[in-house]
Amino acid sequence: MVNRHIRGKLLISAVLFGVYAAAAATLAFVRLSPELVQQLHTWLPLVLTFAVINGVVALAINPSYVAMTVFDNGTVGIFMASLGLLCAALVLYQRRGSRNVLAQLRRHSRR
Repeated sequence: MVNRHIRGKLLISAVLFGVYAAAAATLAFVRLSPELVQQLHTWLPLVLTFAVINGVVALAINPSYVAMTVFDNGTVGIFMASLGLLCAALVLYQRRGSRNVLAQLRRHSRR
């Protein structure tokens, strides 16, 4: 049985695929203004990409275990907190640069 979340994502993907097909057929068989044609050529790949990504995500989630997914305060919380701290440290390291960090370490080691 597929839950409502997965069914909703698949419905959104199906509607977006329908919009893409209708717009592509309109481009092929109806004479439109050049501005509208340019806008459709700009937006159609984005609509198709979003529909594909949304569908892949919906199908990648195992519907049997979606309701059982729980982020408890145990192991998952510890790994998420450590990953967050690691990412924050990498961002700070990247912003300050490696030379500043090494210079600070040298100053602290001389004291």
